[in-house]
Amino acid sequence: MNGVQIALEPVRVTASSATLRWRSTALQAKLGPAYRDEFLRATRLFIRTLLTYVPVLLKKQPVASVSETILNDDQTEWQMYWQPEGSPNVIFSGVGGVGSAALAAGAALAGLAPLGFVALLPVSVGVGVDAYRHFHRRTQEHEQALLEQVEFSQLQYLELSTAYSSLRTSETTHEQQVQDLEAMREALLSIASSFDQKQVVDGLVNMLTQVLRFDRALVLLRDRDENTLVMGGISHPPNDPQDMMRLNMLQILLEGRRQDSLVDEWLAGNPVLISQPSAYLGSALNSMLALLEFNTFYSVPLMLGNEMLGVVIGDNQFTRLPISPESRSLLDAVATNVAITLENARLYHLQDEQLRKNVEEMRITEQVDREMSDTLEFSLVLELLLDWALRFTGARLAIAMLLTEDNAYGYVAAFYGCQEEDLPSGQRGVLLPLEKAGIAGQAVIQRRTMVVNDISRDPHYIPVLHDMVAQVSVPITRRRRVVGVMNIETDKASGFTRDQVNFIQRLANRAGVALENARLYTETRLEREKLQAVLTTTQDAVIVVDHASKISLINPAALRAFALSAPAEQYIEQSFEQTLANSPLPDLLAKVRGDAASSFSAQVTVGQREYTAGVVHVPLVGHTFILHDVTVFREVDRLKSELVSTVSHDLKNPLSVMKGYAEMLDMTQTLNEKGKNYVQRIHTAIDGMRQLIDDLLDVAKIESGLHLELKPLHLTPLVDRVVDDLALRAEQKNIMVNKALPADLPSVMGEEDRLRQVITNLVSNAIKYTLPGGSVWVEGRVEAGYARLQVRDTGVGIAAEDQDRVWDRFERVANIKTADVEGSGLGLPIVKMLVEAHGGAVGLESAPDQGSNFWFTLPLTTEATPKFLT
Repeated sequence: MNGVQIALEPVRVTASSATLRWRSTALQAKLGPAYRDEFLRATRLFIRTLLTYVPVLLKKQPVASVSETILNDDQTEWQMYWQPEGSPNVIFSGVGGVGSAALAAGAALAGLAPLGFVALLPVSVGVGVDAYRHFHRRTQEHEQALLEQVEFSQLQYLELSTAYSSLRTSETTHEQQVQDLEAMREALLSIASSFDQKQVVDGLVNMLTQVLRFDRALVLLRDRDENTLVMGGISHPPNDPQDMMRLNMLQILLEGRRQDSLVDEWLAGNPVLISQPSAYLGSALNSMLALLEFNTFYSVPLMLGNEMLGVVIGDNQFTRLPISPESRSLLDAVATNVAITLENARLYHLQDEQLRKNVEEMRITEQVDREMSDTLEFSLVLELLLDWALRFTGARLAIAMLLTEDNAYGYVAAFYGCQEEDLPSGQRGVLLPLEKAGIAGQAVIQRRTMVVNDISRDPHYIPVLHDMVAQVSVPITRRRRVVGVMNIETDKASGFTRDQVNFIQRLANRAGVALENARLYTETRLEREKLQAVLTTTQDAVIVVDHASKISLINPAALRAFALSAPAEQYIEQSFEQTLANSPLPDLLAKVRGDAASSFSAQVTVGQREYTAGVVHVPLVGHTFILHDVTVFREVDRLKSELVSTVSHDLKNPLSVMKGYAEMLDMTQTLNEKGKNYVQRIHTAIDGMRQLIDDLLDVAKIESGLHLELKPLHLTPLVDRVVDDLALRAEQKNIMVNKALPADLPSVMGEEDRLRQVITNLVSNAIKYTLPGGSVWVEGRVEAGYARLQVRDTGVGIAAEDQDRVWDRFERVANIKTADVEGSGLGLPIVKMLVEAHGGAVGLESAPDQGSNFWFTLPLTTEATPKFLT
């Protein structure tokens, strides 16, 4: 306890008590944290004991009580209570060691002369006690006992001081161990933070020499592929480059070797301490250890479970110090962590290598796809894929075969690495049965990849080049059907790796997709060429307009029709409205878009020509215009109409004469029943011919330009008159004609005679084509601003495929049940033309043996305007 000063000084002294304060200086600097509390506790215990017994020597009575207050780590305050005989005149002071402080306090309490601050040198406690015994030799026996008790307490404290000095020495050693452990921890953390095997090995070597204090360190690693031990790292490599080369080329077999006590212990996971070189003379490592002069060393295998990853060897060749148990223990502890770090580094390296390969394959695949996108020709696509297969695998020969539709034959479509005459078929494109196509044919037949790393043992192999060693044949599939095969051959003794085979399979998959794309491209190109040929040679004008009103296509007929002089390519992407501004087509397109109709047709005139213009909306494309030149047909129709009109007028007079003479014959001659029957047939024929002539004249008149005088009128009176006019005909066939028109049916705009003709034609047809005993209904209602009138019957009905033809001229639907019904085939066409001239529409709903429902609509009065049929 040398150099530690302790002072007991009075704070307050009264007749019944005394308060002392103890303080210790320089304690913080001298004591470590681990021993500080223990020292303070022992010191306070000693002083408390001293203060309890010393006053008894002075006052001849025991102290009543002693209380203690700890002010801080360096100061403690005691208060003693007694019954004094008089106020003591004392000064308490003392400086020195703990034992000296006790003696100084005893002297002060004994009433001795003031000692002041006396620096007491370390002396034997016995000397101090003897001095006190000299001063108090006349004390009583119990006082002597108390002094002995104080001496005993002082001796105890000296023992505590000695123990503390010993602890200080052990603390230094302990601190060194802590520093070593901290350094080893930092080294392990540094090693564990790396995923590079070389950095891990170098870190391990440095830790052995700098932290564990081995003179030299050597690390051997296991090569998993060869299952051998190879050089990993060394702290002091040999100076001779050839010796270092020998070390780097060293390989210690771990399998298929003779018994080796050193290696066997390592494989079992046991560390080995070699104290004499003779212990490893029989080992395969003898030459290496002798070269490096590893005579005595300690070796620890790096184990991960039951698998050895390597070995760490340390020796003290330079200092010749023995390898301590502590060093061996620390190296044993380090080995496990290093083994895990080495395995992590290996796995990271494998993952990084695999990632690098994947990235490289992705780069190659992306380049393959990019190059394939530049061409869609079968042969070029296959040559491109074969080229990449040879680049990636380093092979020498690549052949691609395509199959016939029946998969019975194959033919070479592309090849690399040989001459055409070397091919199994002799030349490109020659059919070869799959049974004679070697391993490639077997791959197609078995529908699987064939990997043959020793072609000399495969009976199906057909040689193309000499010195080939291995072959891979991968089927090319398209829509689950084998359409070809890729055949790759190499002269490398190692054959093909799994990664290479996988890459060839991916190329084959892309070949299937590329072939399908090439096929679709070829078909599309052919179809486009056909369409181009049709559009170029057709006499109909064709124009395609996209949704932005830009011209997408225009054929030569359209250029001629609209007098466009530039080539068709110059009008593509040009504005449709601006290009054809002087034609009726822009207005027609606007009308179609405004009505949101999917199709529309109209008669248009362009220059001196007349066209039937059809407009069709095509989703995702736009609108297609097809203009058919009907100028010639219009002229023919005009001439035909004029002829019909002329002939019809000329035929009316003879018919009138024939009818008059038939009536005179009936009036002037007495005819029997047969004669009357003949005359009646003449009347019927004449009436039919007159009706036909009237219909022809109506058609001619309508086509020549019918002017309608529209005025408001109600349909109900018209229906009543028509039903009354046809009542006799209905009664003759026992057919009930029913009317169902609402009383508040609004008026329509129309010409009365023409609408009466429409209703008469429909009701007359219903009576004619309804079997006796049937029914006919004339019904009306209002819908969407139009008046709708329909004539339903229970007649023979019309098949769906014939319903569109009933509106054509002279068309009569063939039906065995209506074979004897007379008609010209002009009634319904006249109905359609007249209704459309009024701004309405016609329609039909029918089915065989289910009757028919003919309907037409007319605009109501508020929305009707005069119409001209052109």
